[in-house]
Amino acid sequence: MNQNQAPSRVAVVIASAGRPGEIGKLLVALSKQRRKPDRVVLAVTTAADMPDLQHSTLPVETLICRRSLTAQRNAGVAACADCDFIVFFDDDFLPAADYLARVEVVMQTDRSLLAVDGNVLFDGALGSGITWDDAERIIAENIEDDRTILRDQPDGLYGCNMCCRSSALVAEPFDEELPLYAWLEDYDLSRRLKRRGSIGRVMAARGVHLGVKRGRISGLRMGYSQFANPIYLARKGTMPASTLLSHLLIRPIGNILGLLRRDPYIDRLGRLRGNFLALIDSIRGRLSPSRILGL
Repeated sequence: MNQNQAPSRVAVVIASAGRPGEIGKLLVALSKQRRKPDRVVLAVTTAADMPDLQHSTLPVETLICRRSLTAQRNAGVAACADCDFIVFFDDDFLPAADYLARVEVVMQTDRSLLAVDGNVLFDGALGSGITWDDAERIIAENIEDDRTILRDQPDGLYGCNMCCRSSALVAEPFDEELPLYAWLEDYDLSRRLKRRGSIGRVMAARGVHLGVKRGRISGLRMGYSQFANPIYLARKGTMPASTLLSHLLIRPIGNILGLLRRDPYIDRLGRLRGNFLALIDSIRGRLSPSRILGL
């Protein structure tokens, strides 16, 4: 940081539902950060989502919100109006001890960057998921100091770990028309931010996404979102037609193949049913991301 530059304020927002154990472990990891967060906001849906905070040394605040990732994150943003940068972690993401320090330096140095994400060393969401102990081991074994910053990656930010300028989020809040798990909310945000500036990936900001399965939405709802959300984003102009077509082809094919393989970790039959219901709704002219609330 430049000696004449005022210190920045960094907040961490964690949106969660039904996983107090994961929040508790993430808070322990945040307490070990070399650069401590100035604020930690837990945007949860009920008091039962909260871990025991009695021994926490962090400046933790709690918000009770309606269950919707985008609404919970927007509530967190509103609570952090006095902060320069807001870091979003999924409750099952383990950041390396220097994660906050790494993204802060990059965001301070390059003001053209409106948001960055980090280097996900392992993504348990792509398989059966892993334990916190496994995640700690993976981080310990991957200590290479890669100073690369990838700019404007085509797939956008990965929402399980990302740092945004608070001013950018005031101009471009999370889209609350994407309910519950809000699939592709990070892609949508990325596309909108890229209209105003740049986004990037800080390879030195390492972490592991555990991919905890508990607390996810049903296969039926997820399958519906796999069709409804891309179509909605294409209509609003944040997803190009080529990407939309890719989603509409790849998702059902992946669900069919997963069903044939007897995928033990994902409800492929439920997702296929959701794909089919969304297709029928599209034909009938009533397709909407919010329809999953009634499924």
